[in-house]
Amino acid sequence: MPSGPGEDGGTAPALRFVRRAFRGLLRHAGFLALLLLGAAVRGLAVHAYVPAFFFPDSADYLDVAHSGAPKVHRTWGYSAFLAVLERLVSFGHVVVVQHLLGLLAAVLVYALLQQRGVRRSVSCLAAAPLLLDGYVVQIEHYVMAESLYILLLAVAIVLLLWQDRPSWRTAAAAGVVLGLGMVTRTVAGVVIAVAVLYLLVRLIGRTVRWVSVPAMMAGVGLVALPYVLWVHSHTGVYGLSDYTGHFLYGRVSSFADCERSDVPFRLRGLCPSEPVRERPNPDFYVWSADSPANSGRYTEDDLQEFAERIMADQPWEFMTSTTGRTLDYFLPGRTAGLNDSCLRYWWFPDSHTYEEAGPLDCPAQLARQGFALEPVRPVWDPDAADVLARYQEWVHTPDTVLGVLALAGLSGLVARPRGHGWRDRIDGAFCVTVGVALVVLPSATAVYDHRYALPLLVVLPIGAALATRQWLTAGPAVESPSAGPPGPDRSTGLPSKVSDTAAQDAVPPAEGGRVCA
Repeated sequence: MPSGPGEDGGTAPALRFVRRAFRGLLRHAGFLALLLLGAAVRGLAVHAYVPAFFFPDSADYLDVAHSGAPKVHRTWGYSAFLAVLERLVSFGHVVVVQHLLGLLAAVLVYALLQQRGVRRSVSCLAAAPLLLDGYVVQIEHYVMAESLYILLLAVAIVLLLWQDRPSWRTAAAAGVVLGLGMVTRTVAGVVIAVAVLYLLVRLIGRTVRWVSVPAMMAGVGLVALPYVLWVHSHTGVYGLSDYTGHFLYGRVSSFADCERSDVPFRLRGLCPSEPVRERPNPDFYVWSADSPANSGRYTEDDLQEFAERIMADQPWEFMTSTTGRTLDYFLPGRTAGLNDSCLRYWWFPDSHTYEEAGPLDCPAQLARQGFALEPVRPVWDPDAADVLARYQEWVHTPDTVLGVLALAGLSGLVARPRGHGWRDRIDGAFCVTVGVALVVLPSATAVYDHRYALPLLVVLPIGAALATRQWLTAGPAVESPSAGPPGPDRSTGLPSKVSDTAAQDAVPPAEGGRVCA
């Protein structure tokens, strides 16, 4: 029997919605397949290693989460995250949440590139490292701040790059997210500096309004200022933390030669007594109870003064070691050295390495403490662990790829192919600058550590995809080689509302039933 008029009117819109949704899923089927693969790898990790991996820092994070009192050597952002989770889920579900954050970061990268008109195949490739890289999945399984920071970085980048002309509200929101990132990992401070420089460049090019810069800084201040005042109320220190002296002392310990430096007599006890080649890892000088820094004789100011004196008197050693460590993140052939963090922390342990590790070894260890540092029982599946260990050996992002992505992101500054937009070139360079800054700072102040490179898998693929977009996009050119940033609207004197990127976005992406193409 035919449906009545009322039924037809209600059914047709629903069917049209279902068809549109199905076509949308079909268009992004390639990314959805990668997303499912990433979820499957993470599901295997959750099954193989229960409840989580535990790093020396993890106990501090959990202790601060429970007590609510900050510590001078670690920012509080990740502990606040754990404090929220403690009220919502069991300790065993912390890594589940962190794996979901990793998947969400990849979704944001893909969505941003699709919004910017990048081909689906390139967008899939850009999101794939966050989804599938074995080191990323492994770090998400740690009770550590990296997974939260990677998501905050992705959110901030999306907010800054999504719109042609971000409003002051968007800039302020980006500032809040960057502020949250800074109280999660202090290295985010350099990202804020780069973001300010980026907005200033766009201000000169008249593609953002002047109010965006103070709005973003106000957003950062909205997070940072109350945090600093709160830390001061507990520790007497105005700052994000008060361990700079320790970290700098550890940094110079690998090359400090007090015979070549004018070190005051009162600080001579900080001079390493061993020959350079026989000195322990810099982490020893930062954390060990046997380190002169932890003898109780020296303040943070003393340690910082000593380190700055060594760096001033031995600038060549400091600059070359910093440059070398930075390049190590982008060049092939890197092997762990005496002055590096132990790489095996960041490997999925298989049955052999986990069961036979000695007390001085450093494979990832399962947590034996949970929320409030209460005992928990670790459980693991050796067969699944072996699968993940082999997976990580084959599926990870080589340092060389990071170097290629960085060069691709900078390519727009030295080459202007037909139709290549001014904003794409600036945005590509911005992403690469953020990535380089994220490893320069720890290279200058700490040890080489592979985990410091993982946030680069957010920014470098985005930068490369944007900077090379016009080489990889089918369709006619929309901008002459001599075109620059958009000029002012003659009727208002304000920058034109239609930027070169908007014109580029008029070029339709590949259509049809192809997936990730």
